[in-house]
Amino acid sequence: MVSSGEAHIGICSSIEGASDELITLPCHKLERCIICAPHHPLLRKTRISLADVARYPLVLQTATYSGGWQIKRAFEVRGIKLNIVSSIADPEVAKACVEQGIGITVLPTRVFDPKRDRGIRAIHASHLFEPMKSYVVLHQNYYLRGYTSDFIEMFAPKWPRGAIQEAMRTAAAPTSTGAR
Repeated sequence: MVSSGEAHIGICSSIEGASDELITLPCHKLERCIICAPHHPLLRKTRISLADVARYPLVLQTATYSGGWQIKRAFEVRGIKLNIVSSIADPEVAKACVEQGIGITVLPTRVFDPKRDRGIRAIHASHLFEPMKSYVVLHQNYYLRGYTSDFIEMFAPKWPRGAIQEAMRTAAAPTSTGAR
């Protein structure tokens, strides 16, 4: 939608296949956690492994959303077979499935709030999975409005207006061969 001009700004977790006219601003690294029921056996382990996780039914986020493909790949690379019982796009639905006893799930740590998510528990899993990255995406021909740069800076403080403008200038500048 940003490429076609339908949207001024995008926020995504994957920039694979992004067109050359898009400027991608890396914003956050999102660590992952295992979400399970309050009395789940994984909570008794001091350090869990992928093999430990694979012993239980898994509610996996859809491969195209939130890096579900990265989760699957972590197991595949080690030759560990998963028991995927459901594929869900929304992390809130995945957490509800865990609460209902359908299985465990792997989510970015930011979607777990111990005050709100009282019927589930989180186990830090950064040692098992690569962090998911988030990006702000702009079209290189987009005129950067004040409210857009304000929003980006609220989302990712490391991107104040001047830094965004510099990234846009750098992306638009021709290379020494004249090609981009």
